[in-house]
Amino acid sequence: MIFNHQAYIYLGDWSSGLAYLAKNLMTEFGPNYLKQPNVWSKYYDGLTVDDSREIKQIITKRAFRPGRRFVILGFTSANPSALNALLKVLEEPGEETCLILIVPTLQVLLPTVISRCELLSPEIKTVRKPQGAETRLFLASDLKERLVLIDKWKKSSVDSITFKKLARSIILDLEYFLISPTVTEISVLSRVKKYFFTSSFNPRLTLIYLALALPPKFR
Repeated sequence: MIFNHQAYIYLGDWSSGLAYLAKNLMTEFGPNYLKQPNVWSKYYDGLTVDDSREIKQIITKRAFRPGRRFVILGFTSANPSALNALLKVLEEPGEETCLILIVPTLQVLLPTVISRCELLSPEIKTVRKPQGAETRLFLASDLKERLVLIDKWKKSSVDSITFKKLARSIILDLEYFLISPTVTEISVLSRVKKYFFTSSFNPRLTLIYLALALPPKFR
């Protein structure tokens, strides 16, 4: 893979992300790519504002060698202030600098951060395999057909918990089927997953929002 963009997102855990990068950076840096002077990596349990500032300092002051340089960051959570500080880094990463964010889900990030990055799409397939045909049918349908499907799924569900499980399954499947998502599609998924496991999650309203926001696929 040629990393010709300034920022990427890998969806997965830290170890699988490093393994993926090992395969793709080997041609440029060799098997011990993490030990190369032009590669810097760090994992954070929870990204803070100070961490984002540290990353900026690394990019601006670290004694990198001439040529392409990679800054690899991993974290499972981050507060909005930290992500806003990270956004400033993404807006001006510097010449020859490529930032790679390793996160378990897009829910961790702000839409503004996601919009600055490209997804490493091969890994979207391995995060989770689709559980059924509902998502593909949903994506292939127009708005009217989608609304009919939502009502049909709600009526056929045994109870509200079953319907919630179906809605969550469809949302997770979207990350699989949207192999090369647009910025709009990424933002839509990010907004939806913000309330994914909260008490305010409403499966019917969430699916209606997706029906309105996502363009038809597979037609």
